[in-house]
Amino acid sequence: MRRRLTWRRRLAIGTGLIVVGLILLRGLWGFAANQRLARQIEQYRAAGQLVYAAEFNAQLDAVEESRNAAVLLEKAMDKYVPTTASGIDASTFFYEPSSFEKNASDARELMESNAEVLALVRQARQLPDVAWTKKLGQPTAGVLSAHRQLSFARFLWFVAAHSFRTGDHASAVATLRDLLAFTEAVGAHPAMISPMLAQAYLDMEFRLIEEYGSILRVAGRAHESEETLTPAAREQVEELVRELVSERLARKNEVQAYLGSRSLLLDTLETCGLLDAVAPQSLGSLLGIKPLKHIVDFTFHPVLVLDIGREVHCDTLASEAVAEPTWREADRRFHDEPVSAHLMYRLTHPITFTPFGTSSASVQLSVRSFFEFLARRRMAAVALAIRLYEVDHRKRPAELADLVPHYLHTVPQDPFSADGAKLGYLPAADPALLYSVGFDGRDHKGQEILKPDGSRNMEESDIPFYLDGKPES
Repeated sequence: MRRRLTWRRRLAIGTGLIVVGLILLRGLWGFAANQRLARQIEQYRAAGQLVYAAEFNAQLDAVEESRNAAVLLEKAMDKYVPTTASGIDASTFFYEPSSFEKNASDARELMESNAEVLALVRQARQLPDVAWTKKLGQPTAGVLSAHRQLSFARFLWFVAAHSFRTGDHASAVATLRDLLAFTEAVGAHPAMISPMLAQAYLDMEFRLIEEYGSILRVAGRAHESEETLTPAAREQVEELVRELVSERLARKNEVQAYLGSRSLLLDTLETCGLLDAVAPQSLGSLLGIKPLKHIVDFTFHPVLVLDIGREVHCDTLASEAVAEPTWREADRRFHDEPVSAHLMYRLTHPITFTPFGTSSASVQLSVRSFFEFLARRRMAAVALAIRLYEVDHRKRPAELADLVPHYLHTVPQDPFSADGAKLGYLPAADPALLYSVGFDGRDHKGQEILKPDGSRNMEESDIPFYLDGKPES
């Protein structure tokens, strides 16, 4: 009996020592993980960056209402009448251009019922700051705002297209400037989705310039004026070119979006356990036992800390990458991390490993899309400068260098060129176009490379911008 008690006592002591050892090991592991993340945060602070969502929200709250363009834009969207009496809206014209002729009375009604809305948008363009009422970290509100903003962006597209089609080129150019200002205001919110949506909305403007840029009428040239047309003021077109060439706000918004995304990850760490962060419904409800859930969270919390540290570092790299002049230089910011499909790798990378690939790869694609957007934006500006040259000389320039210095300060660089080359230009091609060499950096003379199934090969195709409207496929 005494021997049995001694054996049990030894087992209990041994087990206790193992438990104490594991707790100490967990403590040291957690301390090391927290210290590593703390050092990262100290670096962000030293760089003068905002770290937590509350800091971004405080910055939004500090904007004075009298300087806040978002106040007028919110009011404009509140007053916006999206449909006519017969149920026609801007999307009808967006998806079916023939509706401009078939539903001409609806188009006029949509314009007339939103005259005050357009005046508010134009006033908002004059204000220097943007701070939306939606705060960082409100995903539901973000989804609702995205739907509302998309509807409004399509309305501005409709106004510009309608103005071009009815010969009011002055209003068309003014609305292009309104649409540009609106999309940059949307992108100013520090949520990651905001600049992505802004880029999608601004692509509508690029399409308008592709379609109508070659017929743009400019005041001051006798051969450009017609009694049935209201030409755009030259100064307005030149100002739009300058606004498109300037990428300061677009880059600032993109940087803030990645830093805002980083802040939400850090907030997740502050408020969630491992199970809540990785699988709040499936795995959390599967366990169902709160004590067991707390034990798992306590034990593996350092895993979450370390992996969120990797993710916030990735967002930080992205915020630095989008400030680079070209995609090649931006891409060098990222370092390929060996990825394994083994269970242990998945367990130790609960945030950065997804069924669709690593989050780092996803962020790289997002950064690359931003440089594609910059290429399209630069080509839109150059297309308008070409039109001004054509108005003056009754022909397009033989080369883009002819636009400098009277129409452009300098010819924009192709953000995908490996050797610092400028954007491509083929005025004598059929169709005439501008182009970027695209993701692979190889010059295909503006061609779109097709896959065997006939679809566009995004990885190898150039990025064209058509000067006489996109040809029908």
